[in-house]
Amino acid sequence: MPENDRCALCGHDLTDDERTAGSHYCAECAIEAAERNLPPDVETPASSDATDIDPARRSKRLRIVLAVALLVFGLAVVFALPRFAALASIDRPLREGVLDTDAQTDACIESLWALAAQAQETGKIDTAVTCPSSSAAYVTSGSPEDMVISCPNPDTHGLDALSIAVQDGVPRAER
Repeated sequence: MPENDRCALCGHDLTDDERTAGSHYCAECAIEAAERNLPPDVETPASSDATDIDPARRSKRLRIVLAVALLVFGLAVVFALPRFAALASIDRPLREGVLDTDAQTDACIESLWALAAQAQETGKIDTAVTCPSSSAAYVTSGSPEDMVISCPNPDTHGLDALSIAVQDGVPRAER
């Protein structure tokens, strides 16, 4: 008997139908191979996984993902920047330098700060706000761009002058 008349796995004789079909396996071995998902007559080509992606496509996808991540990070930084700036800003000290002031002078300085902030926003000041020690309205001088707001009676605070320049918002006390 020629070699192709016997099953390649078990060695049993092949039937006429199996020989005519060109099979090298008997019916039992073919069923076993099918159950193991091994095609009996077909050589398995190098299998390619569905997850294998062309390196060029993988590189392009990676660049897109990185660009989106960078964009999201950038937007987060831009939207968080005002909060970071607010945290970094330092409140203005009530006193700075060697000048010692009393509570009435401190209240007058606070009023000057409030009026300067109002003038920066609206260009005007509330004339109803008065100096806490003299109850007189604050005096303004200069143009709206260079406005200076002064205490009407700095001598009640023991000073020669007490003013604030709206542009820089720093109160000035002189003796």
